[in-house]
Amino acid sequence: VQVGTGTAIESIVRLHDEYSYYKLKGASNQLEYTKYMASTLQEIAQRFPDLQNTGILKDLENYNKAWNDFASNPNENATKIALVKASQTLTESVNNTFATLDKIQKKVNDDIKNTVDEINRIGEEIATINKQIYGQEALPTEHANELRDRRDELELTLSKLVSAVASKNEINQDNRLDTTITDPGHQYNLSIEGFSIVDGINFHPLKLDYDDKNKSYSIYYETPDEKVRDLTAKINGGQLGAQLDLRGRNYSKSEGKYEDGIIQGYMDSLDTFAKTMINETNNLYASSAKSSVTSDYLSGLKGDIPLVNYDRTIQPGSFDIVIYDDKGDKKLTKTIT
Repeated sequence: VQVGTGTAIESIVRLHDEYSYYKLKGASNQLEYTKYMASTLQEIAQRFPDLQNTGILKDLENYNKAWNDFASNPNENATKIALVKASQTLTESVNNTFATLDKIQKKVNDDIKNTVDEINRIGEEIATINKQIYGQEALPTEHANELRDRRDELELTLSKLVSAVASKNEINQDNRLDTTITDPGHQYNLSIEGFSIVDGINFHPLKLDYDDKNKSYSIYYETPDEKVRDLTAKINGGQLGAQLDLRGRNYSKSEGKYEDGIIQGYMDSLDTFAKTMINETNNLYASSAKSSVTSDYLSGLKGDIPLVNYDRTIQPGSFDIVIYDDKGDKKLTKTIT
């Protein structure tokens, strides 16, 4: 028996509950998705401050009032000027709001690039840490506790950016001090939508494809056999998932816009509103008497193309041309079919 030799520390063991950590990453993923989505939608909502008696709704009310005043007093110059100004104000409000939505959509597109760059930076650092862990834990008595803590920290940061799955094939239960589930193994895989970006010490980055014409980013993954997989429509969760849901995932080159996306939906609705207002106003105005009628320039219309196939606003049917005299009395009606 030896007395006075002190205490010998065999090893320092990291206390870590893998299950609780997994739940934490899932909660962080949902939180960051909601935070980014809410922040962007709040910015958009500022363009529609109708509760404050401003914005498109108020301009539309003024526009309708100006038309009512003009209908009641069509010969007064003041009502004509007021109608022109109300029309200009509504037009500018719609155009400015559309331009703002387009600007926000482009900002989100730029954020997508920044987020993917950050995901790749984290993935590359995790691969480097794995290499350091393997070297430091060459002996069974050695534990790379700080490196594993750093890797967990990076995983948590990554969970805020995108839904990713970290697979650690060796999970142990340790009851010596507390009920914990630890990850002492050296087999490590980090994947996004089933595609591995970190496999042990190997890093496989996400790739961005930028379309100069459309000014948009698409996200790709290149497999070891050099096949390219488009992940733009698949990635979900975290900031990147929110960004893709807001901007849109499927770009139509023929239409020059996204086929989906929350912001694109607002832009499409605003565009539909403007076109409907134009058509309804023109139809209303066309029902009044005038000396001549001129349509918009029909670009690309050829003699063998039926009008109903040229523009969806042109529908089958008939209309009347009514001739009035200078006293406003109807003199002749001609039906066009």
